[in-house]
Amino acid sequence: MISIYQLKPRFQKLLRPGVQRLAGAGVTANQVTMAAVLLSVATGAVIALNPTVSAFLFLLPPVLFLRMAILDRVDSLTYTAPLFFHFIHYYYY
Repeated sequence: MISIYQLKPRFQKLLRPGVQRLAGAGVTANQVTMAAVLLSVATGAVIALNPTVSAFLFLLPPVLFLRMAILDRVDSLTYTAPLFFHFIHYYYY
């Protein structure tokens, strides 16, 4: 059975091209963090302001996955992207 530690490098490899584009566009790790916060607040507000619509609770799993799995990893990769690309440029170009 595959473990989470074996999946992490593959997951990062999938995210790296998008992170490179974000870093190239000048997006910082703090901006990614703020996007995650705003996503969480907006989702909570939608659910809190519509307590009788239980269908909005179906928003939680995809939003939490996006926030906790993807945006957290993008945040980390965006923070380390300048260091990584500087290393690659210095040693390989």
